Amino acid sequence: MAFTFPVRKWLSRLDNPDAPLRKRIGELYGDDPAIRSERLALWKRALEAFGEAYGDKEVALVRSPARINLMGVHIEHRGGWVNYMTLAREIVAAVASRKDDLIVLHNADPRYPPRSFRISEELPPHKRGRWTEFIEEVRPPRGDWANYVKGAVLMLQDFLGDRPLRGMEMAVAGDIPEGSGMSSSSALVVASLEAALWANGLSIPPEEKVRIGGEGEWLSLIHISEPTRLGMSSYAVFC
Repeated sequence: MAFTFPVRKWLSRLDNPDAPLRKRIGELYGDDPAIRSERLALWKRALEAFGEAYGDKEVALVRSPARINLMGVHIEHRGGWVNYMTLAREIVAAVASRKDDLIVLHNADPRYPPRSFRISEELPPHKRGRWTEFIEEVRPPRGDWANYVKGAVLMLQDFLGDRPLRGMEMAVAGDIPEGSGMSSSSALVVASLEAALWANGLSIPPEEKVRIGGEGEWLSLIHISEPTRLGMSSYAVFC
């Protein structure tokens, strides 16, 4: 379930949530007032970044938490068993759908500049259905944060084949420490995938989400200096 409101209404409701929103916040974060306050501050950062970039549009919020692996290894992408837990660090994205296939990205962290790409240009119809060949020949800018979003969105388009995806406008805020083993990159991939599904009114089985997210991250792995892998317990939920 996703709540959708204009940005200003979201911000107002977060200051004084009604019963359905309070229930959802409780389902996500429990009853600890300190945790709730900390997490909702991140929601507000994402919403404020969206409002500044795109205006007071109707948006949904999607979140994907950090994870820790008590075994200390990344082996799930080879079929190994892991013991993941999520924790109260996450990626939060405010998302609005577009009628064309343009993806427009903003980040609340000024270190990451705005980005945009068009799905049909990045992955035209004649290249769909052969993802491995595509990622071997494509050369997105090395180390760019938008590669994680591209990987998720383009792999979803590859999965859908001839059904064209609509684009979206997205603003991202996060507090997962980078390079900490908490899979900040995977969280961004998962949040982007869920955002694209919501923007297109699509629903797919959880097993396909895991596969699409994992294979989509290959696009980023080729072009970043410190690869990470998407785990089964990286997941996104709507706020």
